[in-house]
Amino acid sequence: MRKQKLVLMLVIVYLCFANFSYALDNWVNVSNPSSTAQLQKIYKFSDNVFYVKTNANHFLKSTNAGINWTIQTLLFNPYSPAFYEFASENTIFYTPEVPSNSGILLRSTNLGANWDTLLKAVSFNTYFSTPIFINSQLGFVKQLYWGQSPGFTASEYLLRTTNGGVNWDTSARFTYFVSSIGGNGTHTYFKDFKVDAVSGVGFATYQLQGSGSSGAGYTSHVMKTTNMGTSWFNVSPDVSGQYTYISYSDTSRVYFQGPSSHLKNRGQQFPTDALSTRAGLFYFKSANEGFNFDGINLSYTNDTAQTWVTANFGSVINYMKFFDADLGFAFTDDNKIFRSSDGGVISSVNQISGNVPEQFSLKQNYPNPFNPSTRINYELRNANYVTMKVFNSNGKEVASLVNENQSAGSYAVDFNTSEYNLPSGIYFYTLNAGEFTETRKMILIK
Repeated sequence: MRKQKLVLMLVIVYLCFANFSYALDNWVNVSNPSSTAQLQKIYKFSDNVFYVKTNANHFLKSTNAGINWTIQTLLFNPYSPAFYEFASENTIFYTPEVPSNSGILLRSTNLGANWDTLLKAVSFNTYFSTPIFINSQLGFVKQLYWGQSPGFTASEYLLRTTNGGVNWDTSARFTYFVSSIGGNGTHTYFKDFKVDAVSGVGFATYQLQGSGSSGAGYTSHVMKTTNMGTSWFNVSPDVSGQYTYISYSDTSRVYFQGPSSHLKNRGQQFPTDALSTRAGLFYFKSANEGFNFDGINLSYTNDTAQTWVTANFGSVINYMKFFDADLGFAFTDDNKIFRSSDGGVISSVNQISGNVPEQFSLKQNYPNPFNPSTRINYELRNANYVTMKVFNSNGKEVASLVNENQSAGSYAVDFNTSEYNLPSGIYFYTLNAGEFTETRKMILIK
């Protein structure tokens, strides 16, 4: 009897200090016939046709919305996967290495069997970057020109096409000057950008690098366009560091990432605010919903990075893209493709039984008192839209644990107070399911 009490006490202590994490049942490892090629980028060309670019002389193709994949051989041998880009099912843009150090931009409409030259540099030390296409017609490419030293000048131009690469204009122009005097100089770079092809609104990260005897220092800010990239203007103050990657943008805001934090800007010359200081990479599919991968765990937020639900993914994610609110893909460093058709949501709510209970009920949380996590069980007699909210002793809502349609059955939800930075005290949790409402009390002790 004494031994049973000891075991029970140990279980209670463990539950009091446990930090619950959740499963990833809605991310499915789909078949990848290429076991060695590294996965680079995914493209969607119709509801069913998807491509994956690899670092080998082939790409992967799916004709059933990414459920199954086959190997398709490229009809040319690219110098590097970074030097070519798909614009449609058959169209590829390519910037090959050339011995003359003068860049060219090629286009093929038959997957590399034949090529047309679209742009060709007329001067020495001029290069083109790989084009980025927003859709089959709208695309951008950077042209870089290095002048002769000493005291050489480097100019960078952003070229734009609105007819699938047939013609390019130089209206959207970015330049930087490099001085070789004394080994000091200033470089400004046009980095990552996203442009919406419907509204014409887009954002870009712009980076300033100053160099000198004490080494390089970096500041960054955000540029905005409202005319499909024809012209750009600054909308943020400078921030210290290399903020180069845009994780999300729409017509009114942009999220961009630096070495130690994630920032947001509302796109109208407002101050830049901190979004999150979590480590790792961010992938937002809307202004509210996004993912963070820290090297081990995948975390999900639906309240603009205020709270996160975390699960161990089991593989290192190096790429993620959502094409709508439901369909998304993730690539891992062991060359696996994971697919989600329901938004990839990591939920803290687990259905533990599909058996229909006799009545609605809300159980007392366990353990109670608790620190920092506790579990709440409840039962639904029939399908309902269910909410569960937590309130402090003053009646202020401090957490929303459930907010979704649920079928009849038994459920468990974990409440981790460390995600909400709550102090010790008495709290109340309320379950609403149709006409059923019930509230119970719980105690947090730190």
